Order: sequence, then structure tokens, then C-alpha cells
Amino acid sequence: FPYRYGRLAGYVNVLGEFVVAPRYTVASEFVEGLALVSEDGEHFGFINRLGQVVIPLDYTSATPFSDGVTVAGLPSTATSGPQVVYLDRANNNIFGATTFAAGQPFSEGLAGVQAATGKYGFIDLTGAQAIPARYDYVLAFTEGLAAVLEGGKVGYINRRGEMVIAPRFEAADVFAEGVAAVALDGKVGFI
Repeated sequence: FPYRYGRLAGYVNVLGEFVVAPRYTVASEFVEGLALVSEDGEHFGFINRLGQVVIPLDYTSATPFSDGVTVAGLPSTATSGPQVVYLDRANNNIFGATTFAAGQPFSEGLAGVQAATGKYGFIDLTGAQAIPARYDYVLAFTEGLAAVLEGGKVGYINRRGEMVIAPRFEAADVFAEGVAAVALDGKVGFI
């Protein structure tokens, strides 16, 4: 597990012995056998439990692996702004050359992505558009529903993209154990 020693972190075993010497400014937990790390806080990649770099520290951001996939940020270029890709454990973009302006990890088989229009929608595990990009922002699907921002208000859609709870909340969170926190008229409660 990660262990901070001074300003740097490494990884220790259950006996408290360093298996990976402290050299990282960012050192996350191992998820699916890989840990997200950064030496400078600006370039991210993944190591295995032996400390070997499996995915180079070439990305501007990354999420922990989930279902064998991470969302990794590409550096901006003169012709494009920030972009993200969906990588497998071998550092391959699972959607070929396709990039997105922004993206979220997969949840319940769908991932929220930002299209070139600036609007958000959802893709499936093949990269196909599952729900058109027409929202100002989206949260992950949990318990079959996703919070979506539309016209300054938050509502919830189902996996078919149908609005099941009309946008009326000032803020909202994902569902957990059958309830979601929402803000309405300056007060917070649960639905």
C-alpha cells in the first residue's frame, strides 16, 4: 500500500518494508493490480506491484482502473484543447484514435463524455453513442439513474435516456441505497 516518507511516497508490504522506494508525489492505492502514480504531480501513469511502469507517466490526469479501463488526459496541443482517451491495461486506446473533450469512468456499462459541442452524453463500452450529447453536465449512472444538468436545473434520466425525474433541483448527487441528495429552494434533502 502507499506510504508517505517525507514529501515522497512509495509502497510498503504488510511487514512495513518498502517494496517500491519513495519517489512519487502522487501514489494511489492498487486497483485491479495497478496504481496511479506521478513523480511531479503533472504527469501520470501506472505501476504494477513490483514498481514497474506499465503505463508511462505521459498523461495529464487519469482515473483508477475500473472494469479494465482508465480515463486518461492527453496534453493540449496547438490544434486541440485538452482531450481524454479510454485506455486498457496495455496502454491502448480502446476506441482507436477516438478522443473526447472530457470523459468519466464507466458505470453500469455507460460513461459520460463531452462532445465537441461542449454538451454531455453517454457512450457504451464499444464507444457508440448510447445517449445523445444534449446536457450541460452529467454524473455517472448508479442504481439505473444518472443526474443531468439541463437549463440550469438537475434531473435524472434512465439508461434509455428518458427523463424520469424532471429537472428542478439546484444541485443533485448520485443515488446510493435508494436515495440521492438534492438541493431545492436553498435547502438540502433526499429523494
